[in-house]
Amino acid sequence: MRNLRRAAALLAAGVMVCTCSLGNQPPVFDNAVGWVFENIHPTFWTKSGTADPGATTFRNFWVHAADPDGHGDITYIKVTDSGGYWWLLQDSDSGYSALDPSGDFWGGWRPYYCSPEPYRVGLGTYTTLVRDSKGHEISREDSLTGPGGAGGFSFAYTEDYVGGTGGGTPMIPRATALSGTKFLDSIRVQFTVSDGNVYGGWVWLYDSSEGYIGCSNLFGAGTLNTGGTNTRDVPISELTLGTHSPAEIAGFHVVLVDGAQYAPGFGYDFRSVSAYAPF
Repeated sequence: MRNLRRAAALLAAGVMVCTCSLGNQPPVFDNAVGWVFENIHPTFWTKSGTADPGATTFRNFWVHAADPDGHGDITYIKVTDSGGYWWLLQDSDSGYSALDPSGDFWGGWRPYYCSPEPYRVGLGTYTTLVRDSKGHEISREDSLTGPGGAGGFSFAYTEDYVGGTGGGTPMIPRATALSGTKFLDSIRVQFTVSDGNVYGGWVWLYDSSEGYIGCSNLFGAGTLNTGGTNTRDVPISELTLGTHSPAEIAGFHVVLVDGAQYAPGFGYDFRSVSAYAPF
């Protein structure tokens, strides 16, 4: 009662008084929502013993949200695509959380697929909803385009899709006609791809047990489209292998991305992973 009387006296004297609580503040989007759509060959999963989800199209999301009351106050995050399919990145009721250990975002490289549509991804408007423990909600809409930033498409599809393609656009295709050669401290890979949206790529490297051991440098920068008939021959001398040696390299995947929409900087919205190929 004494504090209320004091506040009333201050107000009467023309002094502004803050009567709000420091807690119970709504969350905010503190950065952009990011995404990458992937076209992944099934051998990426099966060679390592990972269960094949029966799909080749996958989504990855990065939702950057903050809450004045702390990350722990955010209880629910849902991303919904233009077709009404949705994915939870945070659901405190079930105990599920895709919060990155750094605490900067939810999601990341966690492929989300859609079992009713295993070979296509919806484009257009994606809605992200964030809710905190007090019931405050914020949402945002992002317009997701096709490879290379092309708009006007309702979905994108992989080579495995057999439905009607009206209104759709191909995803970045997987490299084919794969072959490779090893040298003492470098490699060469050969592949074919036919898509003007393919901008760059790299190679993931594996040992004789088909375990991942490293990758190549980025190559291409707009020069990788072969028209589907010629073979791209890429010499690679820059390898990131950590504690492994080039002698351990036994196989590879070719990874291709779009990216002209971000040039001269680096970025991409679509990525493909080829079938596994031995050296």
